[in-house]
Amino acid sequence: MRRSRMAAGLVAVALSIGILGVGAQPAWAKREPACLPNCDGANLAGAQLQDANLSGGSFVGANLSGAIFSRANLTGAVFTRANLTGANLNDADLSQRDLTGTILVGTKMKHANLSGSQLPQGDLTGADLEKATLDGANLTGATLKGTRLYFARLVKTSMPGANLTGANIMGANLSQADLTGSTLVGAKAFRTVFAGATLKQAHIGNANLQFANLSGADISSADMVKTRLWGANLRGANAQDARMSNTNIMRAAFDRADLSRATLKGAFGLATFRQTTFLDTTCPSGKVVSAPAHC
Repeated sequence: MRRSRMAAGLVAVALSIGILGVGAQPAWAKREPACLPNCDGANLAGAQLQDANLSGGSFVGANLSGAIFSRANLTGAVFTRANLTGANLNDADLSQRDLTGTILVGTKMKHANLSGSQLPQGDLTGADLEKATLDGANLTGATLKGTRLYFARLVKTSMPGANLTGANIMGANLSQADLTGSTLVGAKAFRTVFAGATLKQAHIGNANLQFANLSGADISSADMVKTRLWGANLRGANAQDARMSNTNIMRAAFDRADLSRATLKGAFGLATFRQTTFLDTTCPSGKVVSAPAHC
């Protein structure tokens, strides 16, 4: 009896090898969901998708919260309106994707590539995008409250009206990014690059922009009250009508900047103002000056 059972087992193994091929694995063994290629609306919460081949798969409106995508092949995969709350997408390539309506709250996306992707009105609250690339992405009106963008790249990224309250963008590169009307209240932007960026009418109060590079940036009509600008580079910046009351400007450089109608009342620290434009500018002392007078 025992020998017959062993023989039956060997036959089953032989049949398996013959059908699948030596070394081949069934789809479930490779962690690929059975719903592929159309997983629209599927509930895959907490799915273990490491090393899975999800190329060309459609996950429109799917629940992928807490899913793990480590080393998965996401070529051409569609995640529009999907719920990726708390999912692990570290190192994922999601460039040039339509992620409209996709929920990325608390999602892990370290080193991920989202360049050129569409994320208008997206919710990335508390997401981890350390050293991620978002060059040219569309983040218009997106919510990035408390989001970690440490050393991330957002060159020429479109994010007017975005909410980055309390976000960590230390060391990030936002050169030529559009942050018109955005909110960066309490943001950590130590050594962050905003060269040539547009921050017109932005709300930046109580933010830390120590040693930030705002050269050539447009901060006109921006609210920067109580902002830390210690050692910041504002050379050639357009600061017309900017409000910088009670701001720390120690060692900041406003050389060749336009401070027309700007308010620096109560600002403190020694800054440089070489060839700076003053026109109805309110100095730290409260005195209003115009060229050739200066603060």
